[in-house]
Amino acid sequence: MNTPARSNLDLATALQDAERRYTESNPLSQQRFPQACEHLPGGNTRSLMYFSPFPLTIKRGEGAKLWDIDGHCYSDFLGEYSAGLYGHSHPKIVTAIQQALADGFLFGGPNLYETRLAELICERFPSCEMVRFCNSGTEANLLALTA
Repeated sequence: MNTPARSNLDLATALQDAERRYTESNPLSQQRFPQACEHLPGGNTRSLMYFSPFPLTIKRGEGAKLWDIDGHCYSDFLGEYSAGLYGHSHPKIVTAIQQALADGFLFGGPNLYETRLAELICERFPSCEMVRFCNSGTEANLLALTA
């Protein structure tokens, strides 16, 4: 029969073994982490993306797959916390972005695209009469509070 002390020892040994295998399997991510920490607090843009001993460094994504800089492929079940509903590099989205870049962007004045998007939003959500586009959630909240 396992005693609590024995069970804890088994768990500690298993965790040490898992960390060793993780570190050995991801040398480039391990090497990259201190470099990221030089310019990003905690080595990333969001605290929840850190885990010990170091987070993986993702190199690219396609569809529902992600690849790290060590060459491992992962299924992405997170979907950028639901913001990435169409996966990574969806062909229709890539084509739309390329077309937008070819047409020009950041015009600095009223344009056809923002008007069309506002129309689509108002059509889709009947209770929405008008739309104000903002640069950030903070700006949107400030405008909403002063409305």
